[in-house]
Amino acid sequence: MNAIAIYENKRLTVKAGLGALRFSVFPAKSKRGKAAVPGKNVKAAKGEKPKQNFPMPESEFIFSTLDKLRKRLVIRDLDVGYMPPGGDPMAAAMINALINETAGILLPAMNNLFRVKKSRVVVTPNFYVPSDKLYVKLHLSMSVFSALTLGLGAYMKYNKFRKSLEAAEPPVPETKNKTTTETTYERKEQ
Repeated sequence: MNAIAIYENKRLTVKAGLGALRFSVFPAKSKRGKAAVPGKNVKAAKGEKPKQNFPMPESEFIFSTLDKLRKRLVIRDLDVGYMPPGGDPMAAAMINALINETAGILLPAMNNLFRVKKSRVVVTPNFYVPSDKLYVKLHLSMSVFSALTLGLGAYMKYNKFRKSLEAAEPPVPETKNKTTTETTYERKEQ
C-alpha cells in the first residue's frame, strides 16, 4: 500500500496504490452528469433523523494512534526542489544557504521520527525567471497488514471511548408539553 503526493506549480496531486493498481485521490475526477450541491444533506431531505455527532476523542487516543502510524509508515522518497527567482546573485546565495541549513536541521529529525529510505533537497537559482518554483514529492508506503491492524485498533479504541462517554452522560428526561390540564377528582365514600 503506497501513496504519492506531488506539489508542483501550485498544484497538489495525490495518488494511492495497492500493488500494481494506482488511482488518483486528489484532485478527484468529476463525474459527468451529476452536479453536487454543496451544503445539502441527503438524509435531511428524505426526512430521516441526522446522525448524532460525538465529540472528538481525548488527545491520548489521537496521539497513541498517530504514534502507531509513525512507527509503521515508511517514507520511500522525499524529494524537494526549489528554484528561487533570479536577478540578484547575493539574494540567491542567501536563499540557497537558508534552505540548505533548514534541510540540514529537519532531515535528521525526520529520520529520527520516521523510517526514511531516500531524501533529497535541491536548490537551483534561475536568473532568467522572475518567479520562484517549488517541487515536493513524497512517496509513503505501509504494508496492508499494518494498515488493517492500525485501522481496526483505532476503530475499536474509538468505539470503547464513545461507549464510555454514553455511559457517563446521565439520560435526559423527556418532557411532555401539555396544552390542557386534566384533573380528576375521586370521591371517597365514608
